[in-house]
Amino acid sequence: MSIATDIHPTHMYLNDGTYTVILKATSNLGCIDTISKTSIVHVMPGYFLHADDTAVCIGTPITFGSQLHPLIDSCEWDFGDGTKDKRVFLTHTVSLVTMPWD
Repeated sequence: MSIATDIHPTHMYLNDGTYTVILKATSNLGCIDTISKTSIVHVMPGYFLHADDTAVCIGTPITFGSQLHPLIDSCEWDFGDGTKDKRVFLTHTVSLVTMPWD
């Protein structure tokens, strides 16, 4: 169980499930009111990303791979150089260099 005293609290759920959130409000005169709301939570599936190198010269291929969570049925790579790919494992050749000031 987690208790927060913030006006706008946040909470991270680590597992799928049905959760009941209870708000207990107390006025400056000591009056108390409580409300509850039940929500179904679906946790975002995780993934593992792999690149066989992190610094290469232009024209050098890099092999990328991903180990997707069983609930993920598709993925899309965006290499930042105008090319995209939807395969889970692939080789991409670096075709341009971008500088921080570009």
